[in-house]
Amino acid sequence: MKSYAQNNRAIGEWTDHLPYQNARWVTQSDDKVIFNTDFSVFTVDKEDLSRQTISKQDGLSDIGIAQIEYDHHNDQLIIAYENSNIDLYTNDRIINLPNILSNQTISGDRTIYDVHVMDEESILLAVGFGVVELRSQSADFGFTTTALRINAISSRDNVMYAGTDDGFFVFDRSSAGFEGDFNNWALLGPEQGLPAVYEVIDVTNFNDRIYAILDGELWMENDEQQFSKLLSPDAGFRFAYISAEGAHLLIGQRSNDNTSNTILIDASGSMSRIDDGCINNVLYGMEDDRGRIWYADAFDLIRFHESGSGGCQQFALDSPFSEEVSDIEIKGDAIYVASGGVSDNFTFTFSRKGNYIFRDNDWTNINQNEFSIFRNDDILNFFRIQPDPISDMVYMGTYWSGLVAFNEENQEIKIYNQENSTLQGAVGDEQRERVTGLIFDSDNNLWIANFGAPEPISVRTPEGNWHSFNVGSSTSLLNVIIDDFNNKWFPVFGSNGGVLVFDHGDRIEDPTDDEFRFINLNNSELTTNDINDIEVDQDGSVWVATGEGPVIFDCGSDPFSQDCTGRRIRVLQDSIPAFLFADESINTIEIDGANRKWFGTSNGIFVQSESGDEQELRFTGQDSPLFDDNIIELTFDGASGDMWVGSDKGLQVYRTKTTEAPRTHRSDVVSFPNPVPPEYDGPIGIKGLANDVNVKITDINGKLVFETNSFGGQAIWDGRDFSGQRVSTGVYLVFSSTTDIFEDPDSFVSKIMVVR
Repeated sequence: MKSYAQNNRAIGEWTDHLPYQNARWVTQSDDKVIFNTDFSVFTVDKEDLSRQTISKQDGLSDIGIAQIEYDHHNDQLIIAYENSNIDLYTNDRIINLPNILSNQTISGDRTIYDVHVMDEESILLAVGFGVVELRSQSADFGFTTTALRINAISSRDNVMYAGTDDGFFVFDRSSAGFEGDFNNWALLGPEQGLPAVYEVIDVTNFNDRIYAILDGELWMENDEQQFSKLLSPDAGFRFAYISAEGAHLLIGQRSNDNTSNTILIDASGSMSRIDDGCINNVLYGMEDDRGRIWYADAFDLIRFHESGSGGCQQFALDSPFSEEVSDIEIKGDAIYVASGGVSDNFTFTFSRKGNYIFRDNDWTNINQNEFSIFRNDDILNFFRIQPDPISDMVYMGTYWSGLVAFNEENQEIKIYNQENSTLQGAVGDEQRERVTGLIFDSDNNLWIANFGAPEPISVRTPEGNWHSFNVGSSTSLLNVIIDDFNNKWFPVFGSNGGVLVFDHGDRIEDPTDDEFRFINLNNSELTTNDINDIEVDQDGSVWVATGEGPVIFDCGSDPFSQDCTGRRIRVLQDSIPAFLFADESINTIEIDGANRKWFGTSNGIFVQSESGDEQELRFTGQDSPLFDDNIIELTFDGASGDMWVGSDKGLQVYRTKTTEAPRTHRSDVVSFPNPVPPEYDGPIGIKGLANDVNVKITDINGKLVFETNSFGGQAIWDGRDFSGQRVSTGVYLVFSSTTDIFEDPDSFVSKIMVVR
């Protein structure tokens, strides 16, 4: 299994945290069962059932996998993506074949509906526009037909069988005709025992006979190339697939009420079935060479039968429950993730994915599968999450059922809604308490954005008292952030949106000293009322993410002044002055340990300098392991230097070159990797330092080999001396100093062992 340890990744390295709770397809090599999810591939060892994962992070060319098929002749995995991209994968190489995806002469449907390994030279692809031959050994393309959509494809000896909505088309490769001309393919009909009009959904070759699902029923071709009906589905069921990878032909049946079963036909034609409730919504099944039957099921968990009709086994890989992300928060060494449940225009999606917590390299999923109260009380759309900084409580904001208080220690759950708190239903939807923002202030008061409520701001004090606040007509609050002066800033949704700033005064319970101000394009430098996020940087500046770039408010303790109008950053674009990201909709902003600004957009990630006017990094799905360009959430872990990235396609982590900087060096200054292995030639990080302090590296005899300054709380050494040569094997000492009014200068802080 891929390791996710947070302390052993190199700077600049990506790690993925994709869901592996269910599968879409399954195939096998000689020693592994291979599954794909929508996002990646994972394998199960046939001997010890150990598991490994393979994703874009590991070199796959894309994300969104439609089907996989193993080529035993050439020991390679064929990966067909939803966008018609193709990878050929072996343990030591990935060959990308984007020809169908990138060919501009192809019009219409390019979807790859089926993959069939014909022999050691030819892989046949059933595509929306016809049949495509992929030559496996040379990794290029052979013939292509352009005619009908091909639903499924198989072969027997030299004869290819293409199943379409208009019936079976076949071509004998031993004939003199050209297979690339679909006019040379023969349509099978009544002369072969088939109906005059029929459609083919699936086809396979089992025991040197062609089997197919025709008009929803199972048909078989005999030695005289005549077809006959073999089997009809059970009442209330339909055939989902046929599979012929093992000693039996498998026919999967699926009903509309989430029940499935499997029919088995052996080489003699004898039938049996497995109907023990092991599978629910089966997509595909396969028998391995040990007699185990493995299933890709749309429901949670990976399922298999030990052999034939043997006992049902189920498991899930250690992963978040879903790829969906709406909020990421960090407390200590734990990562808290909410799964969403809200559309772009803030309507319900009725998501029951819940929340995920990552701690000690393990994921814990909190949803209705583990806690029946969520199902029984219809609690869904978990949109925000916030751990209590001083207790074991985690607060989960739902866009449906109020606030969930979850005790990590004893697993107890309490629900806060309009019956036992100041949370209110939305105007026009009074039954739904929509929580869209959660944050604790320095006094451990929990502030809550209550979307659409008449009093849309609520607070729960540490004593358990609740208060709510009326702020006029600006009630569609999206989130909440607190600045350095304890003012609360709320993005406001909609065409009449903007930014709401609120101060509760000296006493929370006294409404007479409250102050609030609504900021929009009419009274500030905002050029749009489309506000998506707000973040406070290390200098106390408030950065507002809008649909037309960022606006910065440097208002200090008085954001309520009419003179607090914000500012936009001017940059040079092609030597022409322009406003920063004026054409970009900023979805989310985050600040790293060096006070750099990370902007998540629908076009990837932009990393700007501390002042925002210089671009330092740029990530898109085309030029990095980033799964998807639509970035939903960015959260920085100051202790590790990790930037957590949530996109439409799941969770990833990028190890930055910064960490959160204390005023003085921490007592646990560490270097990584340490020791530095012989094959490593990347950056060596030294973290736990104060910000922007001088760092000297010497050999064991005291000779200076490198000098730099820390960036945030971390310094970077490339393992080379001043001449650019890689240093030799040995122990190297790291020295740094900083002054503080309460502290003496620090001296020696760390050792690094280099092995060459």
